[in-house]
Amino acid sequence: LLTYINFCSVKLYVYMQNIFTVSKIIVCVIIIVVGAYCLISNSSTGSSETLISTGFEGTNTEVRSIVLAFYSCLWSYDGCIENVTNEVTKLESAWELRSMRNILLSIVIGVPLVTVIYCFTNVAYMSVLTRSEMNTNATAVAVIFGDKMLGVMSFIMPLGVALSTFGCALSIQFSVTRLCFVAGREGHMMEAFSYIHMRRLTPAPSVILQGLIALVFILAGDIVELIDFASFLIWTFYGTAMVALLVLRKVKKDTHRPFKVQIWTPIFMIFVSLFLILVPIIIHPTSKYFIALALIGVGFLVYVPFVYFKRQPETLIKKFTHVTQKLLEVVPPENQPD
Repeated sequence: LLTYINFCSVKLYVYMQNIFTVSKIIVCVIIIVVGAYCLISNSSTGSSETLISTGFEGTNTEVRSIVLAFYSCLWSYDGCIENVTNEVTKLESAWELRSMRNILLSIVIGVPLVTVIYCFTNVAYMSVLTRSEMNTNATAVAVIFGDKMLGVMSFIMPLGVALSTFGCALSIQFSVTRLCFVAGREGHMMEAFSYIHMRRLTPAPSVILQGLIALVFILAGDIVELIDFASFLIWTFYGTAMVALLVLRKVKKDTHRPFKVQIWTPIFMIFVSLFLILVPIIIHPTSKYFIALALIGVGFLVYVPFVYFKRQPETLIKKFTHVTQKLLEVVPPENQPD
């Protein structure tokens, strides 16, 4: 269903995403208001001692546990605006300033808003639920909160969790498919992945590829293992991206930069990335981390001969492109570089 929505129409995606985002915020606001009421009124159904005194009892302070906790936490806060700037930025100079402004506003408004909502939502949970209730039902804290506080309206919580999960997955797929689209356009993947549907104007080959890859990983493991696996990969590339930023600051000093941050920001991110990458694999090496490294190695082995040295099986690629165009009704975009 996610793949169909992103394949079908960008406008449909935006419409659906707006619905899910508003629904998620409404559910979070309900949780925050109920939690605040219990905390302020000292309601008998509340459990403020969890928030005030016992909330962090039994905390595991092992370094590996802290890293894995960061994986799950940072996964919740992870955004995708940097992956879809191509959808926002207009090539015409008259639109450039407005496009840059929209990107900046989405970050400046979105990150603090998400931070405030998530923090107060957790405060609300700890104002109502005991530690044992949260630990016993760790995979569905919002549902337990609803059962305890909302009575006949408790169905709002599982519905809200479902809408939130679906909306998050929808936005992640939208952003990742644009990465494949740009990689194809820049010659880092087969050119066919940079093609768009003739009528729907969506990067159909990239959408379908991402859907198939996601299906394989869904069948391969549970959500916690997948989050740890994906987070390890994500922070590996975040770190290398920050290294690349420092290098480009040095070798291309005069390049136009619509957004520029202080040099300590990428340096700090490099140290964070190293911490989140090295600690799990050194302290508790498991197969998922080595599989992730193996995937990076495979990508390197593909990149060097086929992209860097441009030794490509042209007949096979042309055949793949021809079949893809016929099967999916896709064509090169108008602004496709030569």
